[in-house]
Amino acid sequence: MHFLKLNRKKALIGAVALILALVLSVIAGVTFARFRSEYTGADSARSARGIAEYERGAMELGGMPYAYAEDGDSILCDNLSPGDKLMYRYSVKNNRLDSDGQTVTNEVYLFIRCDFTFRVAAMLESGGNVVQEYLSMAVRNGREVGVVHYVIEGEAFSQIMREGDDSSSNVPANTGTTSWKAIESASSVGAAAVYTQSFGFYFAPSDSAESVSLAFEITLPDQSLTGDEVESMRLYADIDITAEQIIY
Repeated sequence: MHFLKLNRKKALIGAVALILALVLSVIAGVTFARFRSEYTGADSARSARGIAEYERGAMELGGMPYAYAEDGDSILCDNLSPGDKLMYRYSVKNNRLDSDGQTVTNEVYLFIRCDFTFRVAAMLESGGNVVQEYLSMAVRNGREVGVVHYVIEGEAFSQIMREGDDSSSNVPANTGTTSWKAIESASSVGAAAVYTQSFGFYFAPSDSAESVSLAFEITLPDQSLTGDEVESMRLYADIDITAEQIIY
């Protein structure tokens, strides 16, 4: 199960140190992360709460509903074929229901960072060998296959454009729903190049329940990936979404 991790810098309020406790609970297949803080004494106090929750969404294969599986921190899509196209929609929201069933919202400044790695495993018909490839936002080796990220407003999809390959660059902090940017960093596992796409956005304190709708679209490699007949393909989508409180 994927975690939405929240990290918070320490804040000193007067002479009282407020202790931040991170509570993780899993409800209906969605991991919720929340901030809580307590002060025990003659009077009670509550620190501002930070809320950012990742909501899993629906997957489509060729425009039709597709049932994916979960494999640890990954989304697993099985029994695929070369050239298949999948789209996954998800969201990050600034609110949750408390123990009384009331909606509570984010009260602090948060930076939400989203990191993605996509791995395709292809099983060959001859010998049952498996070859693997990591997908990129860029055209690589002359092949226009890989991943496209989107930010969604209503029914409008705005593509998140790749800003560069420099892994030392800051993760873009996007605003609004247009002109979003992402960076792509490269590493290696053996002889394979591993590509990770990263982008981010802010949640400000708000009394209103809000969410950011996002999606990614995957085009699987065609038959030229292997030079041999492919029996089936499998996609692993590793999604890592974190939130960090910003102290001004």
